[in-house]
Amino acid sequence: MDKHDLYELCAQSPERDAPLLAAIHGGDPQIFGEDFSGAGATSRAWTSLIPGGSAFAVDHDPVVLERLAGAPGVTPRARDVMDADDPCDILFVGNFSICELHTRADLVAYFRHALRRLRSGGIIACDLYGGTDAYTLGTLEDDHEAPDGSKITYTWEQRHADPT
Repeated sequence: MDKHDLYELCAQSPERDAPLLAAIHGGDPQIFGEDFSGAGATSRAWTSLIPGGSAFAVDHDPVVLERLAGAPGVTPRARDVMDADDPCDILFVGNFSICELHTRADLVAYFRHALRRLRSGGIIACDLYGGTDAYTLGTLEDDHEAPDGSKITYTWEQRHADPT
C-alpha cells in the first residue's frame, strides 16, 4: 500500500460520502465533480453507486490522477480547480481541501466559479473540520484492516488549535 491507499483507508469514507451527497441533492444527480480530488476516491465511489453516472476528478497533480486510469465513468482533469469547466450536478470538495484557499478573495472567487459549473438544481458540498472537538488537543488512534488483513493504526495528532 502506498500513501494514497493508506489515506483512503484511514481518512476518507467515499462509500458513505457518495450516497450522502446524492441524498442531499435530493433529485436525480448524474454528473459528479470532485475538486481537489487527489486520487479521486469519491469520484470512483460515485460512478459505482449511480448507474450511468459520471464524474470529473480535478487536481493539480497529474501523477495522483494517474490512479484513475481505467476507472469507469471517471474523467481525470489535471488542472487548477479555477480552470475546471465541466458542468456537474454535485460539486464536492472533500477532506478540508477548501481550506487550501487562504484568503477571502480566493474563496469568493472559487465559489463564484463553482456556481457557474453547476447544472440546474446542482449543489456544492464542502467537507470541513469543525465543531467543539476541533479545538481539542491530543492524539486519536483508530485501527483499520488492510486488504491483506493486516492491522493499520491511523494516528491523528493535534498539537495546537487557534479558533481566532
